Amino acid sequence: METISSFSSDELRIVEEDTNFDENKRELEIAYAKMKSGIQNFIPLKKLMQF
Repeated sequence: METISSFSSDELRIVEEDTNFDENKRELEIAYAKMKSGIQNFIPLKKLMQF
């Protein structure tokens, strides 16, 4: 925090990088809950490419 406060407001501007962050986070949380409960399985991309 000390480093950030050394910049003036003209030099520092915080921008939102992902406008869909909340929606993406919600979808990931749902997918994680399904994997955790066993409803959905996770297959690594490397293994999937073997098919």
